[in-house]
Amino acid sequence: MFPRTNEEESRTRIIRTCVERLAARIALPGSLLVVTGLLACAPGSGVGGSATDASVSSGGVSGAGSGGATSVGTGGAGSGTGGTASGTGGSATGGSATGGVGTGGSATGGSATGGTGTGGRGTGGAGMAGRGASGSAGTGTGGSAPPVGGAAGGVSGVGGAPVPSAGCGMTPTDALNMLVRRNIDVGGTSREYYVRLPAMYDANRAYPLIFLWHGAGSTGATTNGGQVPIQMSSGANAIIISPTALVSATENRTQWQFSNANSPDVAFFDALLTQASGAYCVDQSRVFSAGFSSGAWLSNMLGCVRRNKLRAYGVVAGGIVGNPTCTAGSNMAAWFLHDANDTDNVIMGNITARDRIITANACTTTTAPDMPSPCVRYQGCREGYPVVWCQTSGAGHNVQSSISGPGMWRFFSSF
Repeated sequence: MFPRTNEEESRTRIIRTCVERLAARIALPGSLLVVTGLLACAPGSGVGGSATDASVSSGGVSGAGSGGATSVGTGGAGSGTGGTASGTGGSATGGSATGGVGTGGSATGGSATGGTGTGGRGTGGAGMAGRGASGSAGTGTGGSAPPVGGAAGGVSGVGGAPVPSAGCGMTPTDALNMLVRRNIDVGGTSREYYVRLPAMYDANRAYPLIFLWHGAGSTGATTNGGQVPIQMSSGANAIIISPTALVSATENRTQWQFSNANSPDVAFFDALLTQASGAYCVDQSRVFSAGFSSGAWLSNMLGCVRRNKLRAYGVVAGGIVGNPTCTAGSNMAAWFLHDANDTDNVIMGNITARDRIITANACTTTTAPDMPSPCVRYQGCREGYPVVWCQTSGAGHNVQSSISGPGMWRFFSSF
């Protein structure tokens, strides 16, 4: 017998070590273990990796071995959009009667928006296929909370979707972009009002609705300084209703009645809102009131007793009567303009009305410049319920069209 070379001795030691380790892992009868060990451990057997590291699948003792089953790592699903990751199954190198080595995939949990992904664990192949490595946990990204509606009270929160009225989809007979005179019965009294539909009126678009209350002695058709010319700024983006006050027997001129919630002009407002909502496409979450002089006093009252119907209101040269009880649990956004030299309606009337709103909206006394000048905006008010104060000097009792029209529309259109 020829002496063994160093290379043969080395191969023998490797095979012996491999068989011993195989015997420690697999319980087989002695003869079968020897055959299996020689096939599995002999050079050129096709087993990927060293016998020390490989988990051998029991592919049988004859024929081509079965490769280890694919190990699938399952990525964790987050509460948002979590990706599901698949691990990579090990490929089997088919040796003679030798199963492939299945390598469990390392699964990475998908990055989930709004939750924490849970890393999947790779599962080894059938029999004694390779063990899948534990997947690393996917780190979920906490999703941002959706915007919350405006503070409690009022008709709607900030930037909410339009709330179309029953009149949406109906084609009106009114001429567009001009005042159209109409009448409505309120408690047995025929009341006059005017409607201005925007140019290119779209019956399927919910428009903001603005009630425009004129000054004493004027009518709903007045355009010569007796009311805020907001239509010049709102253009094709709002429906305007301009009512006419009844003639006061004591003053012998038109005059709004604004003493309390039981005023016939509050009932007039209610009837007009119902009528307009049924005839035109109105955004019920964006109903506004704008008034000058006598109409400003009524607008201040409506901002108190109809807070559940109005989103905001604006007044020029007005005031408020006494200390009325306002709609409970509601805030109100408001815009004020008054001249310090007004002797018809002194400025203290609007200061009283303003201070009531500042308190109700929890504003601070700090202000910041607002547009147009000289307006300022109170800071710290409840979200969605701002208060803007515009004070001039030298204009007297005047609608101040260059400030009131664009300033009030800028305020209303911010909601």
